[in-house]
Formats: sequence, C-alpha cells, structure tokens
Amino acid sequence: MTHAAHPPLLAAWLPRVQLDPSRLTHASALHGGASGSSVYRLEGYAEPFVLKITPASAPDYVRERSQREIAFYQTLAARVPVPTPAVHHSVVDPDGGSALLVRAYGPPLPAADWTDAEYREIARQLARLHARFWRATEELARLPWLRPPSGEITQETIAAARDAWQVLQRQPAFEAVFTAARRRLLDQLLERVAGAPSDTAELPLTLCHNDFHMENLLRADGGQFIWTDWQEVGVGYGADDLSFFCQRAAHAGADVPLELMLAAYRDELETCTGQRVDAQALRARVARHELLTRLLHWPAYLVGAAPAALDAQLGRIEQLAAQL
Repeated sequence: MTHAAHPPLLAAWLPRVQLDPSRLTHASALHGGASGSSVYRLEGYAEPFVLKITPASAPDYVRERSQREIAFYQTLAARVPVPTPAVHHSVVDPDGGSALLVRAYGPPLPAADWTDAEYREIARQLARLHARFWRATEELARLPWLRPPSGEITQETIAAARDAWQVLQRQPAFEAVFTAARRRLLDQLLERVAGAPSDTAELPLTLCHNDFHMENLLRADGGQFIWTDWQEVGVGYGADDLSFFCQRAAHAGADVPLELMLAAYRDELETCTGQRVDAQALRARVARHELLTRLLHWPAYLVGAAPAALDAQLGRIEQLAAQL
C-alpha cells in the first residue's frame, strides 16, 4: 500500500504516532466511526497495532472520552491490577484532536463460549480492580479528567427515556409485547425514579471501568483477558460494573451465572481489602443499577430489535421491579 493510498485521516496521523506510512501493508477499519472516532487495525509492522484517531472536529464529548482514555494509560494503567493493552504511542493536540496506538490482541471470547471458569475469573479480576481504590478515592481527587460519580436522576434523563419507550410502543411489531400492564408499570417506574440519588451508604465509591462488557475483554495469545476501552473510566460503585457486564452478556445471549459471579466477586473483594462486604447490599445495588439502566438507557438501543428481545427486556424489568 502506498502512502497516497492511505485514507487521508490515517495518512496524516501515522507519522504522529511514530509509524512509517511506507511500511503499512493493510489497514482495516474497526468499530468506532459512529462515535466520532476512527479505529484501524494496522498490519505491516513488527506486530499488528490498533490506532484510534479522534479528530479535532469530533463532538466535545467524543474528544473528552478519547483524552480520558489516553490519560488513564498515562496515569493509572500501571497502578490497576488488571491486564491492559500495551500502549506504543499517544498524542493529544492543543485543538483537542488525539490518537492512541496500542498493540492488537485477539477477539473477545464469544458469549456462547463462556464457561463458569471464565465468569468466575472475570468477577475476581473486577474485584481486584475495585479493591485498588476501595475506600481510598481521595487518591483519585487529583485526576479531574476521571468521570465523576453519577448524581441524581434528572427530569431530562427521565423525559428522554419516556420518549424512547413511546417510540418503541408505536412500532407495530411490538404491539403485542406492550401489554396494558406493562405500559402502566413503565409509567409508574418513570414517575418514581425522579431525583433518586445514586449513593449507596453500605458500599463505598471506587475506581470503575464504567463500560465493562464482554466485547471490551480482548484475548492475549495465552488466553489472558485484556481490558480495553477505558474511555468512561471514573469514580463510581463497583457493583455497577458487575451489573452492566451481566446485562450486556444476557443481551448477547449468554446464560449468566449471576450468583456465582456475585460470590466470586465478594470473596475476592474481601480478600483484597481485608474488609467485610455486605452481601445483601451488594446484591441490592446490582439489581437497582440493572433496573435503572434497563428503564432509562436501554430503550434507545432497542429500535429495530426483535420482539423477543424487547419482551425479554420488559420481562426482566418486571422481575426487578417486583424484587425492589
């Protein structure tokens, strides 16, 4: 591939991340373009790389997320007890454009191939991450780029969720899914959550990944999980990471052993911190986060979903509402 044959954006940034454009033999576009960043897998060098480029013209929130990820690798990656990608170069321009070059790894383990051993191991790794700053978030106060804890649920968030649910209800394919009882339940839940605080007295804040799911767990040659995509890293409640992982895995078709993961997570967290973790508080936080996420954030992603998928989402909301 000649330098002239490179996509213009890629051609402009390769030298910036210390790569010789003349050595590039193949560049394949990966996910990320829809978010405002462009992601490429690069071949032709001593090892394959992944290059994430965020131009200065990207929306503010996209540039903020990209710069947060770079700051994480520069500041915290060496201090967290989970495997993260090897970073070869990063650049942040004064105008907000940025690029991150990391080693390429193998694809995530498909949801259907996960066994209890993998679920247990990743729950333990997650506990080790959260244990690192458990009751010690004052160490993170010097890092203003971290995503802050979520505050109260705002009326704007509720209004956006209500609009998204109404869009789904108007789709003919979902008419049978939205029973009258389900419509009433959604309305009642959306009314109740206004102003609900995010804090949980029984559990402390800590460092969280905040976008923890199977697709962000790549694989090294020996099968080791590699934790990627740290664009949302910030202070939060560890149980929320576990809750989101289980939601995304279930949506991908996995039969998630939640109780096994909860037990492994709690045991490892107590071992690493030397502190007792209230099992009931942990389970309640996981369920609460799942209910709020499914209620407020999932509907925007369900347009065009199969009726069975939407039915499963609503059925799970019904179960969680009854529990809580």
